[in-house]
Amino acid sequence: MANAPEQSHLVIRNAYILTMDDELGDISRGDVHVHGGVIVGVGPRLAAPDAEEVDGAGMIVMPGLIDAHTHLWTSQMRGCFGDTPETIYFKSRNRLGDCYRPEDVYAGTLLGAAESIFSGITTTVDFFHNNRGADYVDGCLRALKEAAIRCRFLCGASTKSLPSEPVDLARFEKLNGTWHATVGDLPLSLGLAWRGPLGIMSVIK
Repeated sequence: MANAPEQSHLVIRNAYILTMDDELGDISRGDVHVHGGVIVGVGPRLAAPDAEEVDGAGMIVMPGLIDAHTHLWTSQMRGCFGDTPETIYFKSRNRLGDCYRPEDVYAGTLLGAAESIFSGITTTVDFFHNNRGADYVDGCLRALKEAAIRCRFLCGASTKSLPSEPVDLARFEKLNGTWHATVGDLPLSLGLAWRGPLGIMSVIK
């Protein structure tokens, strides 16, 4: 079973804080006290005698961003798309995705999750639609667990599937039944990525 990283006890000092709270408003020079993964205090000159101190002077502290629709597994494809018939997103993505191995799905998902965290995104909805088998799903989950990003993992069909092909619900139900044993106390949840009525392939014809 996977375990979340040990939570720090820290206080960020002297930062410009965007609280997104109507009552608190913005604080031009304030502190944020975090204990056990929970924000326990926001304001100027907070008392936190046992906390590790982080100098936030000249920096902005704000809530993490939420990316409500991403495909982390395609991270290596960035820069490969264009606006010609041969380079449009769907056609290029499907052509490249056909060559992906489970380890490529793992690498793309890990890269995308790390890049998200670096960019201030702390929660993401990952629409996985290169599902060619359990080893591909395992590659995604291994990457998400290592990154420890908060994620709603939407398990979908393969980019090769046709509109007439049903989603493999039996495999999805099996994954759901072992979910807690797989992700432990990490902030990962499971969802089903429903396919639109046109499927994935038909949009490029």
